[in-house]
Amino acid sequence: MQKSALLTIGCFLAGVVFSSSVFSQTPSAERLDPVPPFGSDAAVQALERFIGAFNATDPVRLTSSFASTAKAYLSDVQGEFGVIDWLDNPWQYHQLQARQLAYGTNGWEVNSEYRATLVITERIVSGNFVTQKEHLIWRGPGSEQGTVEQMVLYQVRNGRIYRLWLLPWEEVSVPEVVNPRYPEGNGPIVWIDTWHGNGGAPDGTFYPFAELLRHDGYQVRAWEREFKESDLKEIGVLVIANAMPHEADDPMRAVPFGTRDIARALPSAFTQEEEITLRDWVAGGGALLLIADHAPMTGPSMSLAALFGAEFHNGNVRDTTKSSGGGDLFRRSDGTLRAHVITDGRVDASRVDSVMTYLGQAFQGSAEIEPLLVLSESMVLTTSSPDGDTRRIPVGGWMQAGVLEFERGRVALFGEAWMFRFLTNPHDQNARFIRNLMSWLSSRKS
Repeated sequence: MQKSALLTIGCFLAGVVFSSSVFSQTPSAERLDPVPPFGSDAAVQALERFIGAFNATDPVRLTSSFASTAKAYLSDVQGEFGVIDWLDNPWQYHQLQARQLAYGTNGWEVNSEYRATLVITERIVSGNFVTQKEHLIWRGPGSEQGTVEQMVLYQVRNGRIYRLWLLPWEEVSVPEVVNPRYPEGNGPIVWIDTWHGNGGAPDGTFYPFAELLRHDGYQVRAWEREFKESDLKEIGVLVIANAMPHEADDPMRAVPFGTRDIARALPSAFTQEEEITLRDWVAGGGALLLIADHAPMTGPSMSLAALFGAEFHNGNVRDTTKSSGGGDLFRRSDGTLRAHVITDGRVDASRVDSVMTYLGQAFQGSAEIEPLLVLSESMVLTTSSPDGDTRRIPVGGWMQAGVLEFERGRVALFGEAWMFRFLTNPHDQNARFIRNLMSWLSSRKS
C-alpha cells in the first residue's frame, strides 16, 4: 500500500472536523466501567480519564450518508501529512473511530449502531508521550462484533490530548529472529535520537525497528540531549531518523508538521556545532545511520548529510508507471538492489534479494558513497519551485540508500523511513536487510 494511503487509513494523521449531520447520538442504559489506572504519571492519568469517559459514551448511530461522507472526508485529508488529531472529547473520539471502521468495512447498514470499548494491554511512557497497544472492541448491528488491535502514540500537552499516529498492530509486529547476532541484551548499544523532534523514536514510530534490534541482541537506548563531543566519545552506533527543528516557544518540543510547502526546506534540526561534532565523531570511529524521509522531513537533515558527501533533495518520490498504491520494490535481479556485504550477508540465510520502501526522497552523492537502493528509470521526484510551480525531476539512477566508510567510521544514508517499520511484508526482506545493515554499522573498521 502506498504511504499516502497508509497515512490516511492506518496512521490517519489528519486534523479532525466533525459534522453533526453525519452522526446522531442515542441514549443507552448500558455503561462500561473505566479502565483501571496504570500509573501516577500526569499524562497517563489524563489518558485514563479520557479512555474511561470514552468507554462510557453512548453508541454512535450511522446515518445513510455515513459511508460516502467518511470516504469523501478521508479523500479530502489524504496527503495532509502530520496534522494531528486533537481529541477534544470522548464523543468526538468515538466519531473518529466510527469513521475509520466504517471506511475500512465499506460502510455498515443504514442506521446501524456502533459501540466501542478501548482496553489497554501495553504502555510505554516517555515524558508527555504515551505509546499504547490497544484493543478496540466493537459491536455493530445484531450480533456483529470484533476486535481491532492497534498501536497508538499520544501526546498530552497544554491540557490537550493529541493522537499523533495510529497503526494496526499487524503492521507494527516484529518477525521472529531465529539466530540472533548476539545473546539477549549483550550486543552493542544502539542509541536512537529522540531529542531533535524525531519522527522515529524507539517507543514511538520506530518501535518495530527497536524491537527487531532487541530480538537480535542489541541494547537499544534513547538519546535525549544535544550532541556534544564529550557525550559521543563512548558510544558506537547512533540512529537519527526524521529529525525536525524544535519550536522555540514550545517547551514540549512539538513536531512542527502540517505543511505542504515543499518549495522551501525546513531549517536544520541541528546546530552547526552539533553537525561538526557528529562529523568528527564519525571520522574518529563512530557509526551513524541517518534517515530523512520525503518533504518536509528532508530539509532538517540536508546540511548534516552534506558533510558526508550526500545531497538530499526536498520532495516526494513516486513511480510514474503506477496509478496508485503499492510500495517500491528494489530487486537484486533488476539492479535496483545492489550487491554489497550488507545485501550479500554473512551466510546464504542472510542474503537479501528484495527490499521495499514507501515513497521517500531521492539523493545524489560523492563517489565514496556505495549505493544500496537505486531508483529505477520510471521514478520522479515531485517538488516545487519558489513561485509554487510543481516540478517533476527524473531521478532514475539516484539513490534512496547508500553507505560509506568515512575515515575511521561508517555512515548509512537513507531517504525513506517506513521501511524500518513495516517488517513482516511477505514480498520483501526488510527485516533481514536491517539486521545486516546494523551488523555492518556496529562492526568497527580495524
